[in-house]
Amino acid sequence: MSEEEKSQVDLERRWKNALAEEQRLNKLSEKVQMQAGESTEPPDNFPPKFLCIRPFMYHSMDAVMPERRKFVTMCFWEWVAVSIALIYNMIAVIITIALPDREDAVIKRNVNKPAQIVLSIVFVIGIPISFFTWYWRIYRACCTRNPAQHFVALCSLILDLGWFVFVLIGPLSCGVCGIIYTIYVSERKVKGLVVLPIIVLVLSAGFIGFTLFKIVKEFIFYRKDLAFRRSLKRQMAYAPEPNEAQS
Repeated sequence: MSEEEKSQVDLERRWKNALAEEQRLNKLSEKVQMQAGESTEPPDNFPPKFLCIRPFMYHSMDAVMPERRKFVTMCFWEWVAVSIALIYNMIAVIITIALPDREDAVIKRNVNKPAQIVLSIVFVIGIPISFFTWYWRIYRACCTRNPAQHFVALCSLILDLGWFVFVLIGPLSCGVCGIIYTIYVSERKVKGLVVLPIIVLVLSAGFIGFTLFKIVKEFIFYRKDLAFRRSLKRQMAYAPEPNEAQS
């Protein structure tokens, strides 16, 4: 072997050793950062402190990937809108049930009034349930790029879509103001009162459209993050260990 070939081999060996050392230092740096993050966890800040409510979790849009921050912000405010809509649905049901029928009303269908009111109150429980079942999953998935979180969010969003379709239809005695209940109010109550269930009906249609948008976006993120995880695993599988590279 000539001197030039020996020099070339030595240069390649040093290059491999340098790459291996760089990978070792990167892994060590990541480990230190993870340990530092575990020891200095951010304080709980959500939900905001109000009366007897105390924060019990950390929630910040700064933790979301920049390119997904706008989508997660839209999802958060949509969850706020859904929460307001559930409360408004309860109020609309109570008012429309409590007020008497018109004198000239033609009774074509009846509603179980106690069931309608009780269920509308029970459905307010959907506010915290929807937060943890789909919004929190979307938030965590866009923070950590975890495909499993995206998958759970997709399943929850499909159920959420079914719920909004149910509300839009609005069966009688089911505690929701949809199409059927709006027809009932228009037939039995004073004319202006029909505006209350119509607002819920329109909101439900809007939530259906936005939920379809969320499902599409979440599926795209799921595929991207799944491919990212697989690519990362392949890179880690083929990356040489420092001892192997030096040998």
